[in-house]
This record gives sequence, structure tokens and C-alpha cells, in this order.
Amino acid sequence: MHGPSLAERIAGVFVISVPMLLLTCFVPGGFGAGDIKLMAASGLFMGIEGNITATMIGFFLGGVWGLVLLLGKKAGRKDVFAFGPCLCAGLALSFVILCMNGSYSIL
Repeated sequence: MHGPSLAERIAGVFVISVPMLLLTCFVPGGFGAGDIKLMAASGLFMGIEGNITATMIGFFLGGVWGLVLLLGKKAGRKDVFAFGPCLCAGLALSFVILCMNGSYSIL
């Protein structure tokens, strides 16, 4: 499979997971350990460009889901919800976008 170079993959491991880890250290409960490991593993697979794109899409989807929960009175402002599914959806969409863009070839 064509894709990012080794340097881009190694950078992809750290570009999202390290800031998430630091945020979790300063804001307990900010992200779960699974979210951090998921983004590190996806950075190794998709590289820096794919990982940043996936994170942006995942944050957007998480914000929409949080808004749905708030407006539907299913959760309050201080409640937490699983963020992993939003990141996974962002990863899937990012991979499709990169395949359509020509950055990846799955054949």
C-alpha cells in the first residue's frame, strides 16, 4: 500500500497523542488512555496528515454528538461520553478522503 514515508508515520504517532496525553495530565478525565493509544496507532498507519485530518473530523463529530446529548436532555454540561467512536469515525472518513485524494492506494 502506498502511503506516507517512515518519517511522516513516526511524526504521526506523536503529533496528536502527545498533546492529548499532556492535556489529560493537566485535566484529569480529559481523554481516556484508549483515545490516546488509538491516535498513536493511527498516526503510525496514516501518517501526520491523516492523523491530523482524522482528529479534526473526530472533534467535530464529538462536538455534534455532545450538542445532540445536551439538546435532547440526555446529558448535562459536566457529563462525559465515550469519545472513541467519534475518533474512529474520523479515522474512517480521513482514510476515505486520503484514498480519494490519491495519497493512498488500496489496490
